[in-house]
Amino acid sequence: MLHMSRIRVSSALIAAASAVSVLIAGCSAPSDSSAQDVPSRSLEQVQTLVDQSYDGTDRPLPADGPAILADQNLWIVSCSQGAPGCATPTLSMKEAAEKVGWQVTVADGKLDFSTYSTLIRQAVAARANAIALVAIDCSSVQQPLAEAKAAGVKIYGLLSFDCDDPDVGGEKTFDASLGLGGADTPLSTYLELLGETAANHIIASTDGQARVVEIYEDDVLFDKYVGAGFERALAACSECTYERVTIVAADYSNGNVQSKAAAGISRQPDANAVFSPVDALVTLGVGQAALAAGPDTILASVGGLEPNVSQIAAGGPQTFAAGLPFTRLGYAAVDDLNRVLQGSPQIDQGIGTQALDADRNLPTCPAYYDGNVAADGTPMVDYRTTYATLWNVA
Repeated sequence: MLHMSRIRVSSALIAAASAVSVLIAGCSAPSDSSAQDVPSRSLEQVQTLVDQSYDGTDRPLPADGPAILADQNLWIVSCSQGAPGCATPTLSMKEAAEKVGWQVTVADGKLDFSTYSTLIRQAVAARANAIALVAIDCSSVQQPLAEAKAAGVKIYGLLSFDCDDPDVGGEKTFDASLGLGGADTPLSTYLELLGETAANHIIASTDGQARVVEIYEDDVLFDKYVGAGFERALAACSECTYERVTIVAADYSNGNVQSKAAAGISRQPDANAVFSPVDALVTLGVGQAALAAGPDTILASVGGLEPNVSQIAAGGPQTFAAGLPFTRLGYAAVDDLNRVLQGSPQIDQGIGTQALDADRNLPTCPAYYDGNVAADGTPMVDYRTTYATLWNVA
């Protein structure tokens, strides 16, 4: 379905934007989208947001905290160790947890809901002190989580949504989740910001004439919220259109990502941009499919994983990323979980975001986004050393 724009601009807003050649205004959107009745923005306003996104929003790392709780048995249940967005924070969390002396088991969910449930029950049987769910939403594993809580196991969410999320409407089940964008900032708000960052980049880069093929997924709340932020920002563009290409979690493993993306691009021959809610989809075929849209096509995504940064550095097919530091998340999660296990307050772990492209903020060492990037291509902070000092480990 092609989503067109219609102008909803007050006279005051028109007057305020009279010095700008193109107005960004309200856009019709799907009935389930938060992109309806969006206030107008001028291209000048959008460009200001784009410029700010390159500055980065990371904040200071924790300066103090409780001593590490000894003798903990941690199970990390990953949505899939074959999916980089799940595997990267999982392995980083394992590394950090082993540094503090915890016993760690990584369990591969293989993108299968029934496997998630089985692994949670195995963790309970193994007398885990805590289960960390990586990109696994509570709504897909409610019963085994109830069993785990009844057994006294702490449930921790990393890139995962609890059952009390408004999109689910259930009761709170997680003991805690890692806060991104601030300790009290909902994960949904942070992810919507990443989507908005990508949309604003596309709007500014096309002078408000974006024709976007949007890779859309709503059976995973992470991707759904990124998409909601993207559509809301794009809805402010009176001359922009987007067409959803819907995928489901099963497409990550059944080879349908590229064929679905290619079909969507063929339906929009004038497309000048493609948006993917996560980097993994780019390397699973969206990037290859985007080549058919032409050499100047913008391909924006969320993440900054090494294969995607490599594409950006080479000039494509991916050209832009709203940074999400998947590796840093693992260390932050261990510090956060240590506080939760001891009943200490959660604090801001300092994780923000930053826009990156071939000309600005391109990571070089490491060659993936690992937090706000300095001028030399390295992270601005050495979080590994900071956490090791805080935890009193080598």
